[in-house]
Amino acid sequence: MFGGLVFSLVPALAQKNRPEANTRENARTVVQDVIQAAIKRSFRKTSDGQPYALLMLMNPTAEEQERVRDLGGVAVEVLAEYANNEDVIHQRVALRLLSLFKSDRALAVLLEFADHSRIREEAVAFTCVYPVEKIQPILEKFVLSDPNSEVRKAAKRCLGSYKNAG
Repeated sequence: MFGGLVFSLVPALAQKNRPEANTRENARTVVQDVIQAAIKRSFRKTSDGQPYALLMLMNPTAEEQERVRDLGGVAVEVLAEYANNEDVIHQRVALRLLSLFKSDRALAVLLEFADHSRIREEAVAFTCVYPVEKIQPILEKFVLSDPNSEVRKAAKRCLGSYKNAG
């Protein structure tokens, strides 16, 4: 009797102790939902309910940010997928969500955005929250050699914020 119970529990325990196969897919769904909700709140509607103007991009709510933060490192991996997204609005919300994380991997993803996204200068600006010793060489590289003047300006402002703070 107990043998059958033990054998029936073993697969459940084994599955509980290993990462779920759908964890990344689950995180992708949560991140997509949060990004879509922030974008939806940003549009104003006509009298017949049709969206007509993006007045100002709204940040995800505190509750939405918490949902993404609770996903942990898998959320960072999902947010990395937005670096090459064609839609700038999606990239902007993804950057804001990415700023919730202060890990080395989150910084690496920010730098992917800074290298490849359509909003490179915004990604550079988000790196300012990292310790100067970690980010200074990277920002100096942007200042000295990036072909985009807006990216160079963002890197200079970020470096300047460290000098003004110290």
